[in-house]
Parts: sequence; C-alpha cells; structure tokens
Amino acid sequence: ENAESMLVTIQGQVSNGKNGDTLWVNDGTGAVQVYADEFSHTTFEGIPRGSIVRITGVGYQYNGGVLPEEGYYLRVRAPDDVLVLERAEKLPEAPGGRGGVDLGAVAIDQARAAATMPPGVVDDRAFWLQDASGGIHVFVSTTAGALPAIQLHDNVSVRGRIVNSFGARELRVELPDAIGVHGAGAPAEPVTLQTSQVDLSREGALVQIHGWVARFDGREIYIDDGSGPVLVYIDADTGIRWPRLHIGDPAIIRGIVARFRGAPEILPRLQRDVQFGAALLPIAGAPAPTFLYQLRALGRVGEDLMWTQKVDARAAGAAARIDAPSPKRAAKTHSPVALQPQMLRARDAVTALTLLLLALSGVCGVIAAHKYRGARRRH
Repeated sequence: ENAESMLVTIQGQVSNGKNGDTLWVNDGTGAVQVYADEFSHTTFEGIPRGSIVRITGVGYQYNGGVLPEEGYYLRVRAPDDVLVLERAEKLPEAPGGRGGVDLGAVAIDQARAAATMPPGVVDDRAFWLQDASGGIHVFVSTTAGALPAIQLHDNVSVRGRIVNSFGARELRVELPDAIGVHGAGAPAEPVTLQTSQVDLSREGALVQIHGWVARFDGREIYIDDGSGPVLVYIDADTGIRWPRLHIGDPAIIRGIVARFRGAPEILPRLQRDVQFGAALLPIAGAPAPTFLYQLRALGRVGEDLMWTQKVDARAAGAAARIDAPSPKRAAKTHSPVALQPQMLRARDAVTALTLLLLALSGVCGVIAAHKYRGARRRH
C-alpha cells in the first residue's frame, strides 16, 4: 500500500508472462505483476521465462473489492523502464504444435550417454539416449539446424530443455551447436523385464521382454508372459518385417519404452529386436530355462518338451555305451586290420541309431509345438 502511486524499481526473475504486455517478476519474496499498456509503447515480447530483469514503474492497485494488501501491480511508463540484465535461453514453439511445459535447462555429458536409437529410425529429428540413470527422448527443433551424424551406440552430449508434452517427457533442443558426437561407445544393455513391469517409470529406457502374442492389430502387438500384456508398436519407418502371427506365438522383443495415450509401449528399433515363432521354443533339446520353466508352470506343453529332452539324453547314453570298450574284448588281441570291419559296422549302427533318435525328437517337437499353439488358442 505504501508503494501505491509511487515510482519504484524492482529486480528479479521472470516467472511467467502473457499477451506480450504482462510479466510476473519474483525477487525471492514473492511475484509481482508488471503491466505495459498501449500508451507506454512497451512490449515484453522476447523476454523468456527465467530472464533477470530490472523494471521501473508506478505502483497501482486494482479497484474491485480487493483487500487493502492485495491487487497491487507495477505499470511501466516507457520502453526505457525495462532493462533485461540476463536473457534466459528462449524455447520457441516446436514444429507441429508440440507445445509442452518447460521444466528447465539440462545438459547431458557425453561420457555417460549412449545413443540407443539414432535419428532417422522413427523420426528424422528425434533420437534416444541412455546412461546409468535411465533413458531420454531427444527432439531437435528446426531452429537448431541440421543434426550431426549419430550412429547407434555413439557417445553424445546435448544441451536443451526438459519439456513435458502431453505427459511425455522429452529433451528439446532449440539452439544450434547444442549436440556433440564423441565416437562409438559401449552398447547400452537392455533390462530384461516381465511384461507387467514395463511402466512409465522406465520411459526412454531400453528393455527386453519374453512372452507370447496375446492379441494383435496391424502394427500393434500385445505380448504377455502371464503377468499382464504390454503393447509393442512396430513403426513403419523402421522397416522391420515380421511373420504372420498367431495367438500364442512365442516372442522376444527388445526396444525403447515410450508413452502412447498415457500408457507404456515398446518401440523396437532394428530387425533383430523382433523375434516371433515356434523356433524360440526349446524343442530340439537346447536349454532355454526361461521359456521351459514358464511353460511347465502354465501346465501346457512342458511335459512334452521335457520328454523330448529325455529322448535326447537316452540317445547320448546309448551312443556312449556302444563306443565304450567291453572288458571281455579288451582281454583279446586282434590286429588292426581284423578289427576294421567290426568297427565300421559298430559306427554304422551308432549313426543309424542316432539319426533315428534325432528324427523321433524332431517329430515330438513338432507335436509339442502344435499342442502348445492349440492350448494357447483355447485360452
């Protein structure tokens, strides 16, 4: 009230503004509104939030039933009343009306951040970085000029501002020369998760999941390992191809966690990030504990697969017994020439038995896969 109708000077940081004629300036004790009417020929356009300003003006109070200590603002008289001491980095409107809430400036050190998805995979002006703390989506505005050549796993440094756009977090680069590329680095290893563990707390991170196709619609494929489905979206720009899918097909997916309609999704980057089909099952006796244990727990075809492994074990045991020398034979002495026909016949028998058992193992594997797929369809 003591400042009403008096000429005063304030200095502080711009916390907000609107319409080019209003600013809110805060010196740490609270924000005060500053207004420039048409008669002052003053505009606040071009003074971004975060700038340090010194403003001189006349104190006024709104007349509208406000309390004695409320409704005060400062009205400038001329352009010379506004002095910008330190201009903050301006965040222009991004192309395509991206908008968003500015959360402040940030710099990422090249010693810690590796490119997990380079530009041009899903967007010519976007890429993803990851360090020990997590991953981040980087969007480069046209105001920053051309992007440098960034390859997968390159060490990258970047300066920009963290922006919350429709709930999604991104690092937005608006200034030239804000991105540095510092050569190839160590590949970022994906975190293997259950499908239910893929949530928005891991947004921007490289992850891997194992599961089965729960449903699909075009490029949207839902994978479930029994803990809950997660959406996998295969962007057309990646050029990734996949086989004809069936409900229950095994899948191994690797990609970046992104946000779609407020929910998490996984964005594969490369052809090798996407694997589908019965070939992923341990049918031929190859050890794959994750799938095998899950299949047994779900009570579907685990017993069939274990039986296949037992057949392989019996075949190996039979071959070992045939090759092992008999004690009675060891007591006899025969010339190498006399033993050759017997050895050849024994080897032929071993070969024939091995081929027979392998064929039987393959047939059992096909039957197991067929039963597995049928069981998944029924569920």
